[in-house]
Amino acid sequence: RLNPSALVPALLQGRALPPSKKAVRTEKELTAAERERLRKESFELEVPEGVYFNGSNYLDFSGEVMKEHPAMPDLVAAFLKDENQEAGRHNEEVERRAAAEEEAVQQCVLQAAKSLQY
Repeated sequence: RLNPSALVPALLQGRALPPSKKAVRTEKELTAAERERLRKESFELEVPEGVYFNGSNYLDFSGEVMKEHPAMPDLVAAFLKDENQEAGRHNEEVERRAAAEEEAVQQCVLQAAKSLQY
């Protein structure tokens, strides 16, 4: 005898895989291209009072030398916040679709069981 609980999932194995969830990203996971883009964006920002750019480094009046704009940590944080919010929306949609898919499979199993008079 055919078992609907085994038959329906077996028949549905050929369907396209659902999208995978996106991981929350951290600063360490920024690509070189993303960091470079943020660095270029930082060139358009004003430097804070007491800091100047000498053409290759940022310096403050106490003599501290910084390779990146002092606002770079804020740019990175804002970028990651946007990326992670988008990942959260994506993951919610993946979960919603997975739940709907599971419900559809269960309905198929019930219909198959009725059709096979289990």
